[in-house]
Amino acid sequence: MLLPVVCGCRLFGSEPLTGCLAAIKTAVSHNAAGRWSESERDLVGIIAETSGDNRLCLGIASADLAVLLQRRGDVKQAERYALQSVAALETGGAEYEIALARPLQVLAEAYLAEQRFAKAKAVMARLEYLPASSPRDRAVRAGSLALIEANEQRWQDAERHYRAAISEWEAANEGDRLSVVPELTNLALIYLRQRRLADAAPLFERAWHIAETAKDATDELRLTTMTNLGVLYAKQGRWPAAAEFLPRALKIADEGTGIHPIVRRRLYETYALVLGRLGKKREAKALRARADALLPPDTSSMTADAGETAGRHP
Repeated sequence: MLLPVVCGCRLFGSEPLTGCLAAIKTAVSHNAAGRWSESERDLVGIIAETSGDNRLCLGIASADLAVLLQRRGDVKQAERYALQSVAALETGGAEYEIALARPLQVLAEAYLAEQRFAKAKAVMARLEYLPASSPRDRAVRAGSLALIEANEQRWQDAERHYRAAISEWEAANEGDRLSVVPELTNLALIYLRQRRLADAAPLFERAWHIAETAKDATDELRLTTMTNLGVLYAKQGRWPAAAEFLPRALKIADEGTGIHPIVRRRLYETYALVLGRLGKKREAKALRARADALLPPDTSSMTADAGETAGRHP
């Protein structure tokens, strides 16, 4: 969700948008139509041409570009434009306050993606005093807070905020979309670590079903949700079920694109463990060798006691 329509209505009432803000609205319309590259090109041009005294235009255009870059997975550039947006909008005081929420949220998510939890926590403290305009905004905020709390091992608080985030995604009619997968997965991982397998199972299964059926799910997300389900089966002692399920994940790992080596390694290690428990020592040894060829053993924390977290997806 980008900014101009919301900000235009609330900051300027029913007056038609003109000049820079009208150009931003046009740029965002490209995004709504799936023309992301056109939207990005137009926003970059608007930012380059904006005069220093038009801080609102600079702030909104930078925030929208930050959102696009975040969706594309360019965390560093998303952070850059989010910071630029915040700096521009802060000069407007209370009048621009409503526009600050979006770039601050992008900034928090960028810090979380880089595991810069102290910085993310500071940004979330600022967001606490800004209104969340929709269930989707509340869902993203709650999920971000839960990640910070989980990092601080505040498990009850993290569980509460993950549950709140899932409820807000459902209120936003996104309870069966990719948006909710990070919260489903990360809450399930808390339960897995607490050995609450009965609580973890429906969350892992729901996350996998969404990733399996969503047309825009990445190969890496599908592989992550399948590996996590394989870990759950292993923890439940359902070794044959895991052995039947994980070859599909192996096919994605071998043929998919855009998959980080550590995600592949975690699958190989998990599947090797399953095969070893079923007495298939040769196959297990081959998979462990493939895992070690990807990354040295000490660079991955994947065991049957842990799964793979999920971040917000573009």
